[in-house]
Amino acid sequence: MKKIICIWLLSVWFLPLFAQQLSTESAEAYYKSGNLKYDSGNAQGAMQDYNKAIELNSKHAEAYYNRGNLKSDLGDKQGAMQDYNKTIELNSKHAEAYYNRGSLKSNLGDKQGAMQDYNKTIELIPKNERAYGNRGNLKSALGDKQGVMQDYNKVIELNPKDARIYYNRGNLKFNLGDRQGAMQDYNKTIELNPKNGNPHYNRGLLKEQLGDLKGACADWSKAGELGDMAAYDLIKQYCK
Repeated sequence: MKKIICIWLLSVWFLPLFAQQLSTESAEAYYKSGNLKYDSGNAQGAMQDYNKAIELNSKHAEAYYNRGNLKSDLGDKQGAMQDYNKTIELNSKHAEAYYNRGSLKSNLGDKQGAMQDYNKTIELIPKNERAYGNRGNLKSALGDKQGVMQDYNKVIELNPKDARIYYNRGNLKFNLGDRQGAMQDYNKTIELNPKNGNPHYNRGLLKEQLGDLKGACADWSKAGELGDMAAYDLIKQYCK
């Protein structure tokens, strides 16, 4: 009789552990299903699966993170913020959550909060070029020109084929009076992405300032061909 009681007590003790394990495994299944639906464009199905995963395992940081990304895509910024906050609460070293929350804060006008999140991202992943690029853009909005230059230089060091950063750095150099440096960056931008009219337009402005009107008109003409209609106004004014 005692033996039967011991077995029964052992079963009662084991059942909660088994149920917890089953719940965790089910949560993971819903999470993976949500990812597949997210990738295939089934936003509603993905949301339902992430909700279920979190219901079964309230400590599933990645489910909160991916649901935050989905909410952000759907325009639910406050919901996304809550999910990113929860992700970071559960995993304080989740660099992508800090990065995405920083981008969200920046879009919502919380520049200082965004700066803190980008700083944390870089602390966790020192070679995260996107964080340096976004932090540089943020510093530009805050008027920290030296800080902007440092961050853009770092992005180019990490990814020398990022045309956007060469263009942004060229604009910064242009505004700082470094014409030769700006010219080099615009040239590199066009080399990497010849179908973008903006660097042609700005390089034309620079050439005009340097007295190369023929070169300026050629750049503005190219910018117009690529869809920058404002370039034609400059052509009418300067290229007769």
